[in-house]
Amino acid sequence: MRRGGFAHVIRNDAAPPDSALTLRLKAQKSFNAFAVGALVSAEVDGKPMLRQLLGNIGYGSGGLWKVHLGLGSGKIASQVSIQWPNGKKSNYGPYPAGANVPTLLQP
Repeated sequence: MRRGGFAHVIRNDAAPPDSALTLRLKAQKSFNAFAVGALVSAEVDGKPMLRQLLGNIGYGSGGLWKVHLGLGSGKIASQVSIQWPNGKKSNYGPYPAGANVPTLLQP
């Protein structure tokens, strides 16, 4: 996309909706309310996965403020760990693919 160009909406219909896990993180009592910079690690079918919550994704630098974990053929994230921006670490899970996970709060 070129600078100043039109925004486009792109939808991915390739993967079934229950083949991923989406996490919403929230930092309490912090200037960084969306926990930007948090590192999320998960184990899916014995394989490690690492994601970072970034705030500059999207056209015009608008983010979704969510962490998306594509599980592929895996059906469960057996362990989810979050390294929060304040340095604390939390462990969650297991979560099945497509689970409706409540917002995870920074300790």
